[in-house]
Amino acid sequence: MAIEIMTTSEIAQKAEQIYAENYQAEYETEYKGHYAVIDITDETIYVAEFPEIAMKKAIDESPDGIFHLIRIGSAASVYHLGHLGRHHVSSHSGSIL
Repeated sequence: MAIEIMTTSEIAQKAEQIYAENYQAEYETEYKGHYAVIDITDETIYVAEFPEIAMKKAIDESPDGIFHLIRIGSAASVYHLGHLGRHHVSSHSGSIL
């Protein structure tokens, strides 16, 4: 089985595409200001009021997932937080307010 290698930017782009196509319309009305973790391996979304809780939900449900964190209703992600299997990947992409 071949493993696809993705950069953090590619993971973020894929997750944001999944969010836009499958979740954005509903979630921006219902969960604006909350955090969503998208697992790009199966397109599952985990939502919580705080980013740490959303990420914990995701890791508990799918310990080998590949995740991207977004803030629902934000024009752009302020902080990318990823989880690849049992290894964490983080990259700052802007200021945290």
